[in-house]
This record gives sequence, C-alpha cells and structure tokens, in this order.
Amino acid sequence: MSNLALSIKKPIPLTLILGILGGIGLILPIMLTTNGPAIFISYALLVIVTFAALRIGNLSSLGQRFSTAFLAFMLATIILYVFIGSVEAGSITKISVFGHAWRLGLMAVIGGSLSLNVAVLADIGFKPISAAFFALMLVGLAHITIANEIIVGFIAMTLGTLGLNVVCLVNIIRKYEA
Repeated sequence: MSNLALSIKKPIPLTLILGILGGIGLILPIMLTTNGPAIFISYALLVIVTFAALRIGNLSSLGQRFSTAFLAFMLATIILYVFIGSVEAGSITKISVFGHAWRLGLMAVIGGSLSLNVAVLADIGFKPISAAFFALMLVGLAHITIANEIIVGFIAMTLGTLGLNVVCLVNIIRKYEA
C-alpha cells in the first residue's frame, strides 16, 4: 500500500494534505485572475475533494470526519489569508487583532457548516435530495462566477447550503435515535 493510501486513512495526515493543497488551490485564482468571485470555484473544489477523500478514507466517526474537514478548510483559509495579507495587500500588520478575529471567525462559521455537511454526506453518500441541494449550490456558484449575478447566486448557494444542513441534521438525528 502506498504512503498516500495510508495517509488517507489517518485524520491528521489527511487534514494536512487537504489543507496545504487546498491553500495552494485557493491562492492560484488570486495570482491568475482579477475576477474576485473565482475564489468560490477553488473553495467548491476544496469541499468536493474533501468529501471524496473522506469517502475513500472511510473514517469511522462523525467527529473524525467533521474535524478533518473543518481543520483542512481552516488551514487552507489561513494559508490564503496570510498570502493575501502579506503578499498581495501587504497590510496584515495594519489590521487590528479584532479585525483578523472577526474575518477568521466568519470563515470558521462557514467552514463549520460546510464541514458538517461533508462529514455526514461522506458517511451516507449522496441521496437524491442531497444531490438536489448540492446542485442548487453549484448553480449559485455558476451565477456568481460566470454570469456575475451575485445576488441570485448568493441566494441559490444559501438555499442549497441550508437545505444540505437540514438533510444532514435529519440524518444525524435518525442515526442517533436508532
């Protein structure tokens, strides 16, 4: 068995691999394009790759899957944040601690919501209703990045995310009631 296959089965190496590669993936659109919403494509890919890795890795508990997904998301986000603050804007030290805290806190809330969805879906797989809400999120993503229709895209992405949250929470409740 290869080292990569062994790494996928363990949470810490998987978190580091996903987080570091995700951070690089988030930096690329910043360097290659001036289209700000293109970052959403990289975040979507990070979530999809995390889902696939968790599904393949077959981590046993919801806690392991959630923490792996969440920490990978936050590591990638912090890598992007440091890159933008130090290289692109050169203003990371000019922002107050509170300014950094609320930005990273907001990303932690978003990452927590996405990570819960990814953790549950990695266990149960895609059901038709989950796929429908995920498709709605991708339609919203397309509206934001391709058509530049930010409000319509944001509404579609929000509805898709909320729908996935409900599906995941129902599945968690059902699992622990049984």
